Parts: sequence; C-alpha cells; structure tokens
Amino acid sequence: FYQGCMRSKFQKKFPHATTGEIMTMLGDTWRNMTDEQQLPFIVLAKEEQEQFEKERQMMEKAQKPSEMWQPLRRCLQVLDRLVADGFANIFLEPVDLDDF
Repeated sequence: FYQGCMRSKFQKKFPHATTGEIMTMLGDTWRNMTDEQQLPFIVLAKEEQEQFEKERQMMEKAQKPSEMWQPLRRCLQVLDRLVADGFANIFLEPVDLDDF
C-alpha cells in the first residue's frame, strides 16, 4: 500500500528516474520509517488480506455444488423444468397490466 500511495509522488519528484530506481527509493524510504509511520499501511494490508481470504473462501464454496447455491446452475435447472412443463407456455402469453 505504501508503494501504491507514494510512487506517484516519487515519480513527480524524480521525473527522469527509471521504475527500478523509484522502487529502490521507495524500499529504502520504507525501511527507514519508524513502526508508527508504517502502522497505517500495515493495517490496510491486513484488512485487504482478510477481505481477500473471505472472498477466496466464498469463491471456493461457490464452485462446490453441495456446499453453496450456484446461481448459474440453479437458473439452468429452472429453465430445464420450464421446457419440460406443459403449462410453461402460459408464461409466453402477453399479459395486459390494465386487467390488474
């Protein structure tokens, strides 16, 4: 997070520096910072990591049909039932909303 926040400032400050040089300067600056100065960026990184883990677990569960509802699979099942159902044709007829 520190690199993402500070890279543009370093690029403006050193416009002729290469990307590698800027990254080296960022690393040196990070290492020279105190723990208190690094703390906000570390907290952001931990929050991002926790959010990623939650989303990863949800995605893994979504891939397993026995553990979580799968929207696409469920929609296909409903469409298959409608095709097989003789009364499904009533849904194809136009409805006049003024009747209701």
